[in-house]
Amino acid sequence: MIWLQKLKDYLENLLRQELSIAPLPQGKMHGLPLYLSKMYAPYQMEVFGGKLILLRNLGETSSPGKIAKDIASLYRHFGINVAVVFDDLTSWERKRLIENGTPFIVPGRQLFLPMFFLDLREHFPNGPAEKPKYLSRAAQHVVLRQILLGDLEKRNMADLATLLGYSAMMMTKIRNELFALDLCEVETKGRGRYMVFPLPPEQLWPKALTKMRSPVFKTHFLIGKISGVKVAGASALAKRSLLKPDGLPTFAVWKKEFKSILKENSLVEIQSEEGADLVLEEWYYDPQKLSDDALVDQLSLYLSLRDNSDERIQIALEEMMETVPWSKE
Repeated sequence: MIWLQKLKDYLENLLRQELSIAPLPQGKMHGLPLYLSKMYAPYQMEVFGGKLILLRNLGETSSPGKIAKDIASLYRHFGINVAVVFDDLTSWERKRLIENGTPFIVPGRQLFLPMFFLDLREHFPNGPAEKPKYLSRAAQHVVLRQILLGDLEKRNMADLATLLGYSAMMMTKIRNELFALDLCEVETKGRGRYMVFPLPPEQLWPKALTKMRSPVFKTHFLIGKISGVKVAGASALAKRSLLKPDGLPTFAVWKKEFKSILKENSLVEIQSEEGADLVLEEWYYDPQKLSDDALVDQLSLYLSLRDNSDERIQIALEEMMETVPWSKE
């Protein structure tokens, strides 16, 4: 078998010792749940003077957490150390298996045998990805949606892409980004991988807050009237607090829709506030996706104004955020 020879060559080259790997009699699996026999093919080898059961994953998909439970059951059954052999793993799967302390081997790529104090990696020249200082605005959008509406878990990437206005590829990047920052878990079911948010809103918000930025991309002064967009800025804050409204009415629109909104409403842009009828903020993400009323959501509003130097604005923000139980930093 090619895979077995590849595994043997890899281990012998890595461990600098000659190894014998042989199939374990199927009878040794008696007494175990049937699904384990369908998921793993058992082999046995001796290494460092002790026996090790190698379980080749037969392609059945399971989450790293479920695999950890399987390994624990198999270790109790065999009474000796056990490791899973995979043909390939994604970076997040490797990360979760290591965090769970699950022994595994990916021939030619990585060996993780914590019982022998071995964590040997090859062919990863760039090393683990450095965690970004800030969330991308699209990932921020997803976290806010989950905090506010809680409707993103265990949905496939295509559905989420349609829901939020991104491509399926972008949603996959967002999922990987949130996983890397420990803001979500990823579960595997069949061929799909789904986001799971183990933290409730009151814990997810403060954890994500330090990596969030203002949603405002650019501000425009316009002449005319506008409809079909969310009220934003101090105008929205005045409706969510005791702040007395002053200045021009302010609205927000996703930057991808900015030009179409100007055209649909026959708006004319000018260079200064003087003579303008309204302020329109271009946002990095779609404010329509985060609230059901006429105002932008509280959390994005907070992010858009938290660096404002006006003391009245800061007092009003504190007042508004007191109504959001998970806002405490």
